[in-house]
Amino acid sequence: MTDVFQPKTMNEHYAYLSGVIASDGHLGAKKIGLLVADLDFAWAFANSLNTLFDVNKYPQKNYRGYWEARAGNQSGRFDSVGMFTPKNNIEKGLWLRGYFDGDGNASLIHRPNLSENAYQRRVSFYSTDEPLLERANQYLLELEMPCILKNMPLSASHKGTKPMYELRLKGSIANYTNFLYRVGSSIKRKLDILAAIPQSYRPDISDTCRQAQAKGAAARRKRTMETMLPKVIEGVARLIKQGVKPTQRNCREVCGYGSIQKYVPQQELVDMALRIIESEQ
Repeated sequence: MTDVFQPKTMNEHYAYLSGVIASDGHLGAKKIGLLVADLDFAWAFANSLNTLFDVNKYPQKNYRGYWEARAGNQSGRFDSVGMFTPKNNIEKGLWLRGYFDGDGNASLIHRPNLSENAYQRRVSFYSTDEPLLERANQYLLELEMPCILKNMPLSASHKGTKPMYELRLKGSIANYTNFLYRVGSSIKRKLDILAAIPQSYRPDISDTCRQAQAKGAAARRKRTMETMLPKVIEGVARLIKQGVKPTQRNCREVCGYGSIQKYVPQQELVDMALRIIESEQ
């Protein structure tokens, strides 16, 4: 699976870099950098760094086999990355992506001993910095993805003394799908698992009639999404261009909005409209 979307604006690159610095990245008086095992992660970091600051850095493998991308910060030119706060939902999603690339984990384990359709699913962030996880939790709540923040028991192999915390996405197909498309990952191995988790849900329907009803509902949804979604997004974009606040009440004036809202959350429609506006500028 390819990435869902990439940072486009300068603030979106800032948001991603800021999330990386909050996790595995380093920002100090001497340098900004990232040292990781995943080359695609290192490239995503370097790409945003190059785009924002007009430098030409690229990942290099060190003697231990890790990929490193870094630049000197003696002048303090990169300090703004650490001070950045995302403002809109796209920026919050990209901050979370940078944080997830470093401190996040996604897993999907098949449990055929329980049943053919039994899976253990998990999307989580791990850190000893509880306030940082609370910040991530707030962004996820604003993106309509509720989580559970809890203290993790330390394993025997854990070398540190600080308590470990887990911020775990509440399990549902809606939550996992939302995370995939609004956060995602720059690391292919993580993104592949994020994409596989929603696909692992299978309807437990034995009755033929109910299967036919579900198939018909899926066909209607597909037709609605294909024919109405582009028109509704364009209509919401027109409202924004006209200076009308895209509230749910105002968006009801857009033809087809009622049909689409059953399948696509209000904020996601607004985000799609904003992307169209940004692409036209």
